[in-house]
Amino acid sequence: MVINHKCVNCGADMVFDPASGMLTCPSCGSTLNISDMENELGKPEDMDNIVFINEDDGNDPESFTEHEQMEYENENKQYFSEEDARQVKEFHCTNCGATLVTDAKVVSTNCSFCDSPMVLGDRLNGALRPSYVLPFKISKEQAKVEFDKWRKKAWLSPGKFKKSARLRELAGQYVPFWLYILKSKGVFSGIGIVVRHYSSGNYDYTEKKYYNVYRKFNIDMRGIPVDASIKMDDETMDKLEPFDYNELKEFNTPYLAGYLAESYDYDDKELYPRVKERAQKYSIDFVNDSVSRYTSVTNRDMKINITPERTDYVLMPIWMFNYNYEGKDYMFTMNAQTGKVIGKPPISKARVAGFFLSISAIIVFVMRLIYVITGGSLL
Repeated sequence: MVINHKCVNCGADMVFDPASGMLTCPSCGSTLNISDMENELGKPEDMDNIVFINEDDGNDPESFTEHEQMEYENENKQYFSEEDARQVKEFHCTNCGATLVTDAKVVSTNCSFCDSPMVLGDRLNGALRPSYVLPFKISKEQAKVEFDKWRKKAWLSPGKFKKSARLRELAGQYVPFWLYILKSKGVFSGIGIVVRHYSSGNYDYTEKKYYNVYRKFNIDMRGIPVDASIKMDDETMDKLEPFDYNELKEFNTPYLAGYLAESYDYDDKELYPRVKERAQKYSIDFVNDSVSRYTSVTNRDMKINITPERTDYVLMPIWMFNYNYEGKDYMFTMNAQTGKVIGKPPISKARVAGFFLSISAIIVFVMRLIYVITGGSLL
């Protein structure tokens, strides 16, 4: 099922406009409020089919072991066959009739012949249907401006990179993410030491006071994101955070019009070890903040239990730009909601050499100036 969003006034293909947050016709300027549109995919299935639930076992945190592994309960999880959807690799453009073949993960793309935006509805059913989408907020034109600002700051990069006109190849894409809701429960104990230095008369003193420190915590963690795409670098996706979840919208196909989107490669269970590691780190940071008034804390003992409660499958927006310099590819990624840019620009060896020569010359000049000031001579 190929979904096109046609303008009711002129019949042209409509696309999502980040500036207005509406479906817009580039030909006649007509707009449609997406929240008023009927969902082409019909009514969403029961959310219980696309989340996991793991009830608290009732154990007291005192009894938890540090590396206790919580398992998923999937008895009630019924999925639409993903294999069925992935078999649909060939489709026909409804505008020009061209036969197109895409990667099995692609759920939104443009016709390579007539450039018409289209959403592949067959690949958005059952477990492959997102719960929410975070719409693009930064347009392609704005993204180009922000990329230009960013790369011009890379003063050790080659001039060709800083002046390149290839930003026209900027690509907008929705990346699949899982948002996790977790509960962290545990206990912490240790010895807090407060050190005070003071002087009295001709003597300096160091005073140490010792305290028994105990913390019992129960933390709700909501919206921990983990990207579910095998093509995206995990470190880059982590650095693009944070996203503002207040702008999440219930999924509807018009938000994808004009942008590339792919379904997830990893389900929520496969990515759970990674998100659990993050949750444990957040728990440790939380406890460390609570004992920061002590100079140091020794004999630390912490027991943490992370319990998964829910996940939501969400599409997040990014802008991507690829650049080739001296045979090496560089990729730059932008958070299409906040404008944050992540990437390592190419480095010009000539500029680096010039930088160090300049620094060396400045150091030599300063040393000679000091010599003159202290009674020496430049000669």
